[in-house]
Amino acid sequence: MLEQAEHHFVPIFTSILLPHAFAFCVAQFLLRRHHGKKMEFVQEVSEADSRPRSFSFIVSRVAPMWAIRALSIFSWYASTPSLDYMYLNFLAQQYSSGPLVDCSSQMGSASCSRAVADLMQLKIVKGFAQPVIQFCAGPALGAISDAFGRRPAILCLRFLLLLPTVAAAAVTWFDLSIWVEFAVQFVGMIPYNPVPLAWYMDRIDHTPSLVMANSMVESSGILISILGTLFGSTLGLKQAMLCGMLGNLGCLLLAVFCLPESLPEEKRVKFTWSNLLPTAALRVLFASPLIEKITAISVLESFHYIGFYTVAAQFLQQRLAWSRRETYENDMLAQVSEMLWLTLGTAALWPLLGQVGIIAASTVAAGVSGLALMLSTERWQ
Repeated sequence: MLEQAEHHFVPIFTSILLPHAFAFCVAQFLLRRHHGKKMEFVQEVSEADSRPRSFSFIVSRVAPMWAIRALSIFSWYASTPSLDYMYLNFLAQQYSSGPLVDCSSQMGSASCSRAVADLMQLKIVKGFAQPVIQFCAGPALGAISDAFGRRPAILCLRFLLLLPTVAAAAVTWFDLSIWVEFAVQFVGMIPYNPVPLAWYMDRIDHTPSLVMANSMVESSGILISILGTLFGSTLGLKQAMLCGMLGNLGCLLLAVFCLPESLPEEKRVKFTWSNLLPTAALRVLFASPLIEKITAISVLESFHYIGFYTVAAQFLQQRLAWSRRETYENDMLAQVSEMLWLTLGTAALWPLLGQVGIIAASTVAAGVSGLALMLSTERWQ
């Protein structure tokens, strides 16, 4: 009985209770440490400068990158939920001596269930590699964009993000080994947000307008992710992988033909090889209280996302025989819930709970949700 309790409780404690409790404690520490401090970069602005510029002006400045991001999000959510099942189909053949097994709809089979454990090991390798690659490649990509312009860096970024989707499409359409995609996927782990964000800042160069532009891009991204998930749920495995490749190819072509350069020559920094090293990035991460908070949040978010959701995916696939279609449906419900909480939920709870209350309530809610997920015994739960 003790072994059974340990078998069920340890994964729940390590993947749900511990990270949520740790995240809340760190958030409280940062709030108390920097409470009452005035940010050193805040400047007094006139009333006219404090208002965002017109909607048409903002759209005209960010439209090319907005289109690239929208297409990228759509294709990512249409194809990525199918990626696990591409791996599972290949790995399941090692445990099946009969006809080919399609884990997209036969997750209850013994071969697919055993393949989930193998897939978990591959995800662990990816989980260790991703932060190392991003830590090394991020500063280098930023140095290149500061020295040679944002456009060359974004073109390089879009090309690297295209390669894993080409490999995934080739694996499914030409029956290649999954190790082709597994090897190529590491080049797609390069951080993809900082340079586009710098492009937005260069193009607008007005803080209130930048906030409005970012809000428009992110809110539309949630809606597009729902549409992408809905579209992907209607596709087969091969078509989903092809959709991911074509979407990223479209993003690259948009960047080549439509994306203007945003960083003028006079604002560029002279390139030196020392800028490629990540040492400068470490100093930047602790340059101010605000950046310290953002750094802590990013680290905790990555820890939770890579850790818990990897465990949760294995649980759903192995214990509940989660099909590919159910994965899409689950993602769609999560996205709708996220949109509702970001709009109606936050607006209703903020006056009642305040900043600390929102952090506590969201932490408890996420913990309860994750706990209920790991204790569920039926798919509908």
